[in-house]
Amino acid sequence: EEDTENSCVGSLREKEEGDMLESLFSSSYVTFALALLVIGLATKVWSVLQQRKRDEATRRQRQLLEQRQRFEQLERQRKKIEDEKKKKKATGGPPLTIVFGTQTGTAEEFAVTLGNEAEAAGFTPNVVDMEDYELDQLSEENMLIIVCATYGEGEPPDNAKEFYEWLMDEEREHEDALNSVNYTVFGLGNRTYEHYNVMGRRMDRRLKQLGANQVYARGEGDDDSSLEEDFAIWKKDLWSALFPVFNMTAKAITVVERRHLRMVQHSKPPATLVEHWRLTTGPSQNPSALAFPSSASASASASSSSSASSSLGAADIGTELKGVSGVYDHRRPFLSKITAVRELHKGGDRSCLHIEMELPPKCSSLTYQPGDHVAIFPENDPLLVERVIARLNTDPQMIIELVPAEGSSSKTHIGPCSVFRALTSYCDLATPPRRAVLGSLARLASNPDEAERLRRLGDGTDKQGTADYHKWVTGPSRTLVEILEEMSSVVIAVDHFIELAPRLAPRYYSISSSLREHPNSVHATCVRVVYETETGRHHNGVCSTWFGKHEVGFRVPLYIRHSDFKMPSDPSVPILMIGPGTGLAPFRGFLQERRHQPKQKRGDAILFFGCRHPDQDFIYREELDEHLADGSLTQLVTAFSREHQHKVYVQHQMKLWADPIYKILQEGHVYICGDGRSMSKAVHRQLVEILIEKGGYTDESAEAYLSEMENKARFQLDVWQ
Repeated sequence: EEDTENSCVGSLREKEEGDMLESLFSSSYVTFALALLVIGLATKVWSVLQQRKRDEATRRQRQLLEQRQRFEQLERQRKKIEDEKKKKKATGGPPLTIVFGTQTGTAEEFAVTLGNEAEAAGFTPNVVDMEDYELDQLSEENMLIIVCATYGEGEPPDNAKEFYEWLMDEEREHEDALNSVNYTVFGLGNRTYEHYNVMGRRMDRRLKQLGANQVYARGEGDDDSSLEEDFAIWKKDLWSALFPVFNMTAKAITVVERRHLRMVQHSKPPATLVEHWRLTTGPSQNPSALAFPSSASASASASSSSSASSSLGAADIGTELKGVSGVYDHRRPFLSKITAVRELHKGGDRSCLHIEMELPPKCSSLTYQPGDHVAIFPENDPLLVERVIARLNTDPQMIIELVPAEGSSSKTHIGPCSVFRALTSYCDLATPPRRAVLGSLARLASNPDEAERLRRLGDGTDKQGTADYHKWVTGPSRTLVEILEEMSSVVIAVDHFIELAPRLAPRYYSISSSLREHPNSVHATCVRVVYETETGRHHNGVCSTWFGKHEVGFRVPLYIRHSDFKMPSDPSVPILMIGPGTGLAPFRGFLQERRHQPKQKRGDAILFFGCRHPDQDFIYREELDEHLADGSLTQLVTAFSREHQHKVYVQHQMKLWADPIYKILQEGHVYICGDGRSMSKAVHRQLVEILIEKGGYTDESAEAYLSEMENKARFQLDVWQ
């Protein structure tokens, strides 16, 4: 029995040991199997990742190759055009150079018009952007025509800065005599601004000082009323005046309209599509430098309004601000991210937005001072773009590229991008077209009555046509698509439309912040523009509408434009700021800057602010109270035009504060910002009245005193129409 019991125990122990071994073996097998599975999965993932890397490298190589090929193609085309120009110069008529300085594109349009007429007259013209002009060639010019706009308060356009500074350099007085250069000048300006047409006048005067020979009187155009008519009248006798100068036989000039851009249609999407035309325009840029992946672009720009409305902000830009460097300007804007948007009005039927946009640290071209401007490149409303597409009967998803036509001096390069993107980012669809555009449409109309009407509307020398143009086009703000909708017999291709349409220019906003308070940000204050035309049509402002549709995270192309509207370098100098409505914007930056100045060194700061009602559109009210509390603002004087039956404006309140205003007129600096059509003139007049009342000045001597203050940068304006 005992042996049997021991045998049973042994068997039981053996069974337990066997079960244990089997359990261990089974567990090890599972662990081993799991390990193999993990290794297999890891190998698979690694293989997929490696394949993706290889695919990405291949895609990138293909993309770079395509970009390089396109760039080389453009270079070959540019060289061909230059060779043709040299050949033409050697065998053609007298060479004639037309340089243009433009902020909105109008001066460029005029320069191209002169180039076409010069060629028809027998000259060999060369139309050049001032930014691309070789300055050392100026003394070798045979005939030079300058077409230049005046920006803001007497400043050169962005593309004319270097040309203007080089020309005005005092060291050039005896260095580069221009006595062999024949020239004439046409300036573009606006009479609502104090420094009307000063760029054209200064350049004219400077060329004379350097010995150049003016062979045709300077012309001036007023963009406030009659710019195209002024231009037409000025150039009417231009060529007949130049014929004897160059011993040419006088002849009638018949200008044949020529296209300056040609369209390349892509049958399949290229490796890259551009997301905003401004990022790749200009002969000095590599087209691959700022292009975005076609996958992002296609989803953002080549569809109907539901998908096409998500534009720059939808693209995966992949830019880390800490890594951003380089020069950002009107040719190469910075893609900033909106970090804050808020409504400033608290009632009423109007809207005003406060927008904050991110800036990279330590980027010198994106630093600013209070008083500078931020330039924003907006986009058209997708609904308006769809109206154009419907009228043109074109495919919005068609991928196109617009390049200079053969023999053209144009440097414009648009795309490759969808038709929708080109119309969204390049054309100004909300601005009434110039008269020359209507003349071009007349040649495309099959209905004789429509053709004749468009011809007269486009003829700058036709008095009745001029009256009709202002009555039918500029008065009711008729846009190009609205004209085409009424002139149904006009048949125009999409590329021709893009070439004729006004260029979508940047919108400028007075910066409403200080880098000392917001070191990596720039702020703008934007009123939503909504109005009804004389004919009952509803129009929206381009940039304010665009801003109003986007939120935090959206990408905005921008650059900083420096201004002379600056605080005194000595903080103890007292300042008077007059800024109703959004005219408050730069003074918000002034006050933020003053907050960081030593209190014991700060002089007085008086602000006159006006709006309709204190409970509706008194923007930044709480911030102004804070500035009053900390002493960065000494006195706030308000004027509300809708609070009571009797309207009160800032100039009315100034009468009640004549004594402190007169003191600042004698010792400090005076600043006006806002509406330039009526407000600034009324405020200017009130300053004259205060000088007469408190200082015993005559009307004439008071005006002279304000002019002297302005020359010394003690009286500064930042105004707009």
